[in-house]
Amino acid sequence: MAMGYVPRRWRVALDFGTTTTSTVFCLPFESTPVLRKEKIVHVNKWPCETPEDGASRVKATSEIPSVIRYDLADGSVKIGWEAFATIKRPVWKKKPGVMIKRFKLLLDTSENTATLRHEIRQRIKTLQTPKGEVDLIADFLQYVFQHTRRFMRDDYMFDDRDDIELVLTLPNAWSPMAVRKMYAAVDMASQSSGLPIGHVRRTVSETEAGMAYVRQTSRDVEFEVGDCVVMGDIGGGTTDAVPYRLGDTRLVELAPSTGITCGSTNLDQGFKTQLMKDIERDIRPGFDLHSSSLRNKVDLATFEWGKDHKKSINRDRIVDLWVPFKFSEARTTDLAKFGEDDDGDLGYYCITKNEIISIFDAACKPVWALLKEQLDQVVQRGHRMMILIGGFSESLYLRYCILQECMSYGIDVIFPPKCQWAVVEGAMIWANKEQYRADRISRYSVGIKRHMPYEPRKLWHVGIKPDVDEWGRNYVKDCLEWVLKKGSLIPSGGLTKTYHLHIDVNEDTPGIILSQDIYISEISCKDNYRDSDPVNADAEILETAEFHIDMQPIRHLLTFTKLPRNAKRRKTMDGKRTTDRLYMMKFQLKITINDLALSYQIECADSQKSKTGTVPLSYIFEPGTVLRNRSGDVLGPDAGRGDEDGHDDQ
Repeated sequence: MAMGYVPRRWRVALDFGTTTTSTVFCLPFESTPVLRKEKIVHVNKWPCETPEDGASRVKATSEIPSVIRYDLADGSVKIGWEAFATIKRPVWKKKPGVMIKRFKLLLDTSENTATLRHEIRQRIKTLQTPKGEVDLIADFLQYVFQHTRRFMRDDYMFDDRDDIELVLTLPNAWSPMAVRKMYAAVDMASQSSGLPIGHVRRTVSETEAGMAYVRQTSRDVEFEVGDCVVMGDIGGGTTDAVPYRLGDTRLVELAPSTGITCGSTNLDQGFKTQLMKDIERDIRPGFDLHSSSLRNKVDLATFEWGKDHKKSINRDRIVDLWVPFKFSEARTTDLAKFGEDDDGDLGYYCITKNEIISIFDAACKPVWALLKEQLDQVVQRGHRMMILIGGFSESLYLRYCILQECMSYGIDVIFPPKCQWAVVEGAMIWANKEQYRADRISRYSVGIKRHMPYEPRKLWHVGIKPDVDEWGRNYVKDCLEWVLKKGSLIPSGGLTKTYHLHIDVNEDTPGIILSQDIYISEISCKDNYRDSDPVNADAEILETAEFHIDMQPIRHLLTFTKLPRNAKRRKTMDGKRTTDRLYMMKFQLKITINDLALSYQIECADSQKSKTGTVPLSYIFEPGTVLRNRSGDVLGPDAGRGDEDGHDDQ
């Protein structure tokens, strides 16, 4: 490279999914306001191995399984297709290790993922060095970023001196703490991988990215302002749904996003359960059903089932399915469900038509129940439709079931082309088209601490002994007033509130510090309660906005006020006794909440001075800490430690 190289900015979008992960990028000279889909480049040629000898090869696919495997002997790490290759290895070539799947769910704090999170942490416990969720995700993303860097450098002339703007897709329902942990994992992976992700990072919800994809690529669908849409993201491990009302380009959330842990992996679990039932009926007495050799065979059969049948099975054309499964050393030979191959080797099981229907219904019914719950939010709002994206939405069986159910609602159902890429490609389209923004329902409360007039008839001041100011007026110290409450709508242009405040200053005061504490909470809080009140137990200080004002140069600008004769002479904020000469200093605090960032401006009207600051809401809490409220209770998820064993014994 010649001297004076001018760094270019690349835009990279990452869709870190529960079951699969994909990455795309756009060449610097292709980042135009209207980004054509064909200009989005998928990162592929993922490392893989041959099961027999472990020789390196590549798999020309645009996604990799969100799987990580730790070797227990040397601590080496394999992800994606390389990790899956270990399942297919012959028994004598297997090494002890721990394979961990669906670890993205560790960032979800909802009750419906509690059991899965516990199972995942059981497996994490068995590692030589147990890891928290941030470390685990960072280990996985490190290898994703390393391959992305190598792919861009080898095939598209990427230079390490270039800058990367990252567009990160996130589930709608994630808490600010989950977002913060995801950002921390990205930071760690960027540093360890050498991929130069700069400070310019943008986040977009997965359903917003999907809407951007649909509105640009579905040319045969006519959208009108005011249409109501239920966007469903049906993936491998989770299903999320959120109702929107369409503007010309922007969206308005009509209800909070809801999600469940249900997707195509439920088909895998149903298939595995049915296969194990057949094996248990066909196993010789005394054989260990939990042996690693049998478990690996079942995992391999499940993987092949998912690859070949999950999307292609149609509800109105189902036949019995014969599954290859050679494990004759453990079998008897007198069962009807046991078949023979052409060589007479006992190696097939039959999954009947009714069993297949049962497996699919168990996975599809919860998905429809979630979609119907959100659909009920928009049925009275005029023209409505449903858009489904995600890998599981390509299942012909699921499509049949949803279309049958939607006929009674009289709504249109849209399945965009290649809907498994809707999120990651939509994130790139969203980032290039500034008009694609959404009015979002807040997932948190943001407020400030201030003194409030004493109102003894109000519930929040009952039983409180008030303080008295210099003027003899009763007030209550350190109350929280919430600028934004959880569940409120944040306009796409941002929400701004301005508070006009003042402070009385003694004439002898040389200077004053204007200070305002900004709080945040993950519950919907109540106004005007003390910060120590139990209703504010989850509130944490997000930021303290303050700056120093020198009084001497501006004293002539302040408003002089004289205390009444009956006023009490009390100490001022700087600890001095008041005199008859007091000055009123006026200032204002302006708070703006936009997307996942909060900015503030504290301004003194008399001195013409101000201070501004911005704090990402995703960095609310320090990484790796266990937060406790004033009662000592742990807030949010713990560090992600497991309790029991869970090897894959490979």
